[in-house]
Amino acid sequence: MSLADLEHAAFLLRDHLGADTGPATDCRGDSTGPEMTSVWTTVVELVLNRRSRSTQTSVPEDSALIDATACASLSTLELAALLEKSRLSTRLAAPLAALARWWVDNVSVIDPEDASDGDGRDQPPWEARRKQASRSLDTVRGVSRELGERIRLFALGEPVTPVSRAAQRVFCRHGWLDLQSEYDDWQSTLSRWAESYSLDRRQITQWLDELGSRWCGPKPKCDECPLKELLPRGGPYELDGE
Repeated sequence: MSLADLEHAAFLLRDHLGADTGPATDCRGDSTGPEMTSVWTTVVELVLNRRSRSTQTSVPEDSALIDATACASLSTLELAALLEKSRLSTRLAAPLAALARWWVDNVSVIDPEDASDGDGRDQPPWEARRKQASRSLDTVRGVSRELGERIRLFALGEPVTPVSRAAQRVFCRHGWLDLQSEYDDWQSTLSRWAESYSLDRRQITQWLDELGSRWCGPKPKCDECPLKELLPRGGPYELDGE
């Protein structure tokens, strides 16, 4: 794989799919104001849509799910009942409950006005606290590595790129990476793609999600795919187990 392939891919995807990531949603806003509510809603929607990228589910405006503190105070059974009332999967109750508690204990206390110069106050600088919240995300039960990185990217504003099944299909079928590549190799390659061409990582993630949902699923539709001209001469590489 060469960076020229990734540059060409970025050009084709920008041309076919556009380059609109929407407004940034991360926790740089007031820790008690509407910005934080919006970011928590982003976390909830990432959980609701983790099984499907083609059909996006939004949190109803009148749902108690938009209040992280309220969610954290509910038992898993109570949260399941709330999900059922909103016609959402009750299987998501456990990870949502765990994430709500993580949010209240770690993220909602992040105050960007807190001293960023490390002047010896009791509270560490904002960036350090945000990183601490990110590290604690790894301990949240029911949160996969990919979901955790989506939360880091879209909610915490961290420079990571989720390694989704869609990303693996696209890169492996083009011969850019092997399915057995180490996770760090995936992160390194996706990071180089973003940094070499000043691409928004949220944009890369959305491009790969759309490629996966429309063309590069379990049964690829290569003839219709925007990246078809970048395929190997013999066609896409086969993926084990698909």
